[in-house]
Amino acid sequence: MNDNWQNEQLRIQDMINKGYKYDPVTGQPLEQMAKMYSVQQNTVVSTAQGTLDNSQGKKKTNKAALYIATFGGVTMLLIALTIGHIVSNLVKHADKDKPKFYVENSIDEDYFEKYNPSDDSEYDKKDIDLSYFSSFSINGNTYELPGKVQDYINSDWVFNNDNDMDTVLGYGESTTVYLHVPGTVSDNTISFGVTNYSMDALPIRDCYITSVEFYEVDGSRKGNEISICDGKIVLCQTSEKEVLETLGEPYHAFDMSQSVAYTYRYESDYDMYSEMTIHIDKQNDRVQIISVRNRITPEDFEQVEVTDYVPEYLSGYEAPGTLGDDMLSGNIQIQDVVYNLPAPISVFIENGWEPYNSEDVGALIEKVVTLKKGGDSLTVTVQNNSEKAVHLENTMVTGVSLSCSSRYNLDAKMPGGLTLTMSDKEIASCLEKNGITNYEHRKDTRMYKIPLNQSSSADDYGNILIIYVNSDGQMDTLSIHKRG
Repeated sequence: MNDNWQNEQLRIQDMINKGYKYDPVTGQPLEQMAKMYSVQQNTVVSTAQGTLDNSQGKKKTNKAALYIATFGGVTMLLIALTIGHIVSNLVKHADKDKPKFYVENSIDEDYFEKYNPSDDSEYDKKDIDLSYFSSFSINGNTYELPGKVQDYINSDWVFNNDNDMDTVLGYGESTTVYLHVPGTVSDNTISFGVTNYSMDALPIRDCYITSVEFYEVDGSRKGNEISICDGKIVLCQTSEKEVLETLGEPYHAFDMSQSVAYTYRYESDYDMYSEMTIHIDKQNDRVQIISVRNRITPEDFEQVEVTDYVPEYLSGYEAPGTLGDDMLSGNIQIQDVVYNLPAPISVFIENGWEPYNSEDVGALIEKVVTLKKGGDSLTVTVQNNSEKAVHLENTMVTGVSLSCSSRYNLDAKMPGGLTLTMSDKEIASCLEKNGITNYEHRKDTRMYKIPLNQSSSADDYGNILIIYVNSDGQMDTLSIHKRG
């Protein structure tokens, strides 16, 4: 299992061991998150075995597959949004307007939202200095956020796991690492978030530290002196009143059974914001948790220049001769041309499909793009499974999403007799006729989830056929995703 995944599991278990019920970073119940990681671990291992770039070795293959699997639900949601569906059970936090600490389907009545401004730009707050989100102090020394990992190493911070330094992160990927406080050993470690801003993949040692979390035990038991906001807020010392006097009304607040949590945000570009969350213990009226995150790209950061690099795995594609009868083969016919996913986007381009926008794709990520051909349009998911950023034309199409509405009238076919005009009953009958028994049919969302590998879970979003049925009982959209 990948070190990133292990680190997140360790962080969650560490919080549970310390007696916390909720994650100060996401607001989610910790026990629920622990179960989620346990289930997804098996899915990740399965997905890693089928990733595209076999020539790069097992360790790198598993790494890329893990990152892709982590963001598979997000990709599926983007496709659903493109075709008019919002699938909340795939990704709970994809809505930009939804505050980060919003928790759907909370399992604890003691955990409730206390402050929820209807308009983020209108709620009463002080103008918070960005510097409050850009640094923290520990034991008399001040450190920057974001700050180069190498700068922390040069300041005598030590990785708890030396292997973490060489773990490769894709473009925009973040993970959690534990560093020993300078001058200490044993268990005096602090939890940091690391982000790769580069469009090329980089080892963690060359990335940026973008977040930090401090807990009561870091001060009371480990003896560290920790503060933020130019020393105005101190772990284990500052009261609730003093927090509000310093920062004003929060962006969001939660009242829990044993503490209250205030979240403050400084927004920049989409998904690039600074945020801090401060938990105050109700019994002693003192700050017990501090979480600070600043993902705004540093002003001195220089993005890499994307070259004409063409990943080797693109040359291994072989076009199928016929559509065939295997519904789970990854074959799909669009306007008399049969493709087998994953397929280079260049094959689509050669057949007259042009991207709406020419763009570059960062290392080890997927993104949703739209192709056009005459009056027709096609939504596809493209993947860059290499450690170098590439131009869009050098990516692999791993997913295709089709609208079954008559107004689109796109000529497309699937193997096994599955057609875009089928009713709900006809879909079920077609699956039975093809001997497909492992699938999930959600009646509330009117959705079929059919794993292409029938021995896998229906939650393997990297290799899956998803069908939505409209309120009239007819097929509405069809999406097929196959990474390898």
